[in-house]
Amino acid sequence: MTHTLAEYLEAGYCLAPQERLEAARMLRLSVHQDQTAMPDDIEAEWDAVITRRVDEILGGTVQAVDGAESFARIHARLDALDRPRRNSPQPQSGTRAGSVASAVS
Repeated sequence: MTHTLAEYLEAGYCLAPQERLEAARMLRLSVHQDQTAMPDDIEAEWDAVITRRVDEILGGTVQAVDGAESFARIHARLDALDRPRRNSPQPQSGTRAGSVASAVS
């Protein structure tokens, strides 16, 4: 272990637990990315998407939403999609549709 790595580790211990988890996750992802480097065309496409999204935020054409709010919106939409299925009558279990429905549920 190099002296520099030891310094980074020591600094990492000063982080809050959640920050240490995030740092560990990012380091793990960086190792995985090194092992499975993306082809240049995919990386270029992601760069274009990132650039477009940053431009949209900075240009004011979209409004950023924090993560908790995003997940709340997603859960609300999924619940709304699921609600009609919960309120509809269930097929009888002896029918083919009943067999499929119970297999999917």
